[in-house]
Amino acid sequence: MFNNNYNFLVRLLHYSIIGNKIIPELLFDIENFLFKKKNRSIKVNHHVYITGLARAGTTILLNTIYASKKFASFTYRDMPFIISPNIWNLASKYFKSKKPIERKHNDNMMINLDSPEQFEEIFWNLKTSEKYNFKDHLKYHLIDSYNLDLYELFIKNCLVKYKKNNYLCKNNNSLLRIKSLINKFPNAKFLLSFRNPLDHSISLLRQNTNFTNLQKKDQFSRKYMNYLVHHEFGLNHKPMIFKSLEKSDSDQNDVNYWLDQWINFYNFIKKENLKNSPNILFINYEEFCKNTEFEFKRISNFIGEEIFENVENKYFSFKRYEASNFNFDKSKKKKSLEIYNYLKN
Repeated sequence: MFNNNYNFLVRLLHYSIIGNKIIPELLFDIENFLFKKKNRSIKVNHHVYITGLARAGTTILLNTIYASKKFASFTYRDMPFIISPNIWNLASKYFKSKKPIERKHNDNMMINLDSPEQFEEIFWNLKTSEKYNFKDHLKYHLIDSYNLDLYELFIKNCLVKYKKNNYLCKNNNSLLRIKSLINKFPNAKFLLSFRNPLDHSISLLRQNTNFTNLQKKDQFSRKYMNYLVHHEFGLNHKPMIFKSLEKSDSDQNDVNYWLDQWINFYNFIKKENLKNSPNILFINYEEFCKNTEFEFKRISNFIGEEIFENVENKYFSFKRYEASNFNFDKSKKKKSLEIYNYLKN
């Protein structure tokens, strides 16, 4: 993320374009009118979605697949005109990409102007915010056919800009609407990533501290995260609520709060029996790091095309934490490990 590098005018532009709904709605209509002919001629071969609870390796998976150059995905170059990428491209194509910098997560992930990111949520927030984006939580929901058709136009506009026939999206919020997406795109492929719940919870706790400190120093960083509906951690954190209201009895400075978020997210998958869905491939991030070549083959076979042949960087790593240094609730720990074993097997 480029928050600290945004000057006043750029911040004002972000506020004007994605800080309200009137201008994006107008730009979306203009985009669809101007590029209607090209949009109609696009044939989409693959819809590939990467999802999972934040800190499950979804970004590295996104970058790796995107490096194949076979997919279109929204990038920082498209900001803040995500809703009208072809109109904005008339200017943004002249922007020079600077040397990659480390993103604000402090996790050695390098990004630049042409890096893909979780930007499509801007569309969902524009069109369906009243169904899921509430003051203190994000809610599981179904999407009507009208907005799903608009979403298809939105995807095709991205494909038109990048001259591709395959769409790639990383979005940690996709689980909130996964059944609607599968109904709309019955051949869509979802890569659902998970990792050991104890390590995962500790990582979420650390990032919550990191982003809380960042947002206290820079108010725009909090607004920026709100624009993108990035509520995974920090001062603007919102838990995901699925079919039942399950609020944590711990606060955000307690690792058990984040273990509750892990249980809530992945237990929904278990309850809905999503492991049996032909549209979903489960990615154990630890296994992905240990046996990368094998996992590459699994993913390629699942998608139906070899997508890693041109990928140079095939090194992945994950961080283990000493769980004994944290006061995990025994019952929650047991429940999370049961779900984890279910996901692995």
